[in-house]
Amino acid sequence: MRTRAIVTALAALAATTAGLGAPAAAATPPGPPGTLAAAAPPDEGTRVVTTWDPPGRPVAAAAAVECPELARTTNCEMHTIHGDIIQDGVITGGSDSVMLATWGTHPKQRAFTASIHITVVSAYGTGVGISDITTAACTAPCQASGQVVGAPAAPGVEYSGILTFTDAVARGSRHENIPVFTTTPVLPAGYETIAGSGRASTKIRCDEELRGVGAGCVLPEFTPTVDMSGLEAISKNIRGIQQRGGYGIPGDHARALHRLTNASTIRSNRRSVCARSITGAPPETGLQCDEYPFASTKEGGTALGTFYRGWDWVPAKENSDQGYMLSILYRNNRVLDGDEFWVRV
Repeated sequence: MRTRAIVTALAALAATTAGLGAPAAAATPPGPPGTLAAAAPPDEGTRVVTTWDPPGRPVAAAAAVECPELARTTNCEMHTIHGDIIQDGVITGGSDSVMLATWGTHPKQRAFTASIHITVVSAYGTGVGISDITTAACTAPCQASGQVVGAPAAPGVEYSGILTFTDAVARGSRHENIPVFTTTPVLPAGYETIAGSGRASTKIRCDEELRGVGAGCVLPEFTPTVDMSGLEAISKNIRGIQQRGGYGIPGDHARALHRLTNASTIRSNRRSVCARSITGAPPETGLQCDEYPFASTKEGGTALGTFYRGWDWVPAKENSDQGYMLSILYRNNRVLDGDEFWVRV
């Protein structure tokens, strides 16, 4: 599987956070302009305010971490976590961390995970040595468990953990999750904690709509592809239609195919293109009509103009193999009614 590296970018962060460890009496507090400290009332005690993806804060990874490319069952996303230590209305220290969350789902399991890797990019003033705990939540009927316990903050410190989610989606239903992460500082007595939360950028969909498969979870933003290049006659037929502007070409979202699950409509699509009254008898035994787009897509049958569709005679064995390949694509990628996919030939 191809990977992408989240690359070290400490130089920009160092320039932004230079001087952030200045003492509390300095003219410029260590927090970014516009923080709560600027308007905080005096004598309010000591507190830690945690913020997820704050505007104006740099986003940088402190180490090269291999992240998987977006797929039907995995993805990687990055967030910035910023903390301010505020004593009597003055910022006396803080920290900046980068969190990488690598999602993992399974097309035949209700459970999915987020592998968390957190790097402390900077810690200054009274923020040095403060640790935190990161948890997550998801919307019912999904439940989240686990926590990632941080090490005392210092530049370059790294720690990891796994958060687990289980979605009790009902039979015949689908449920979309966009989990929320929460980071809570672990503080000495006398500190007030204000936790920070951030919404994941990855959507996870769990469903139990596929017959005989059971429940499972995938990342619906990834478009799967079925490879039919090994079917000589069928790939020639599809290629000719795609080359003149037909649908299903990998990478083209505007002309993707979309699955259809209504059995009656699928039969109607097939008859409207491959009925004997239209094709006549096969020129020789062992041949069958192969239509494209497939009857099991919303673009099938006569849904598109004649320029964007077509049919040809192909060996019965290839036609059978094509049907099997489509069923595998649908099951293994949990391609539900209306989901898009592509065809490689």
